[in-house]
Amino acid sequence: MKPYSIHQRASFFNESFPHLNPLHVDTVASKPFIVGYWFLGGGNISQFYGSYTTEYLQRIQSIFPDAGKVIHLFSGSMPASPDYTRVGQDPTGQYKSDLEIDAEQLSSHLKFNPDLIYADPPYSVEDAEHYKIGLVDRRKVVSECAQVLQPGGYLVWLDTALPLFQNKEINMVGAINYIRSTGNRYRCITLFRKPLR
Repeated sequence: MKPYSIHQRASFFNESFPHLNPLHVDTVASKPFIVGYWFLGGGNISQFYGSYTTEYLQRIQSIFPDAGKVIHLFSGSMPASPDYTRVGQDPTGQYKSDLEIDAEQLSSHLKFNPDLIYADPPYSVEDAEHYKIGLVDRRKVVSECAQVLQPGGYLVWLDTALPLFQNKEINMVGAINYIRSTGNRYRCITLFRKPLR
């Protein structure tokens, strides 16, 4: 990825979606930090339980126009594309990932270093039952993502909880509130960046 600043990445979204509430850059612990909130409607990419909305994907991808090696972790029903690699497990066999890898063992099996990872893990026991898998160890998965990311690469974590992480591995550089509609859970899009070292 190109060494765009946090300010530039927020501007990419603001320029792509000038009619929406802009992303802002605040200062947290003397470092730039993206903040914002999104009201999201629109259709889902599939009928798969918990699938991304098309609008979410369009918005979040606008922040990273330079991403080359992209992974969709917990890929669910993401359609096949040459623009990204789908990584996940589906015991039902209904959806095929490009790589059937346990997210908690990502660094042991992934053969390349992505510069961007999108992750949308099961949020609760109920969600995990829909997917026919167990809950994941969020802390371990974030650590695994940090290990495989290229220096300066990003992890986009969509969840109802902030996962545990270590600043020596990966830094939190943004948080965007994700509001779908009435009756839906509040979620947060947490942006992490691997240090350049």
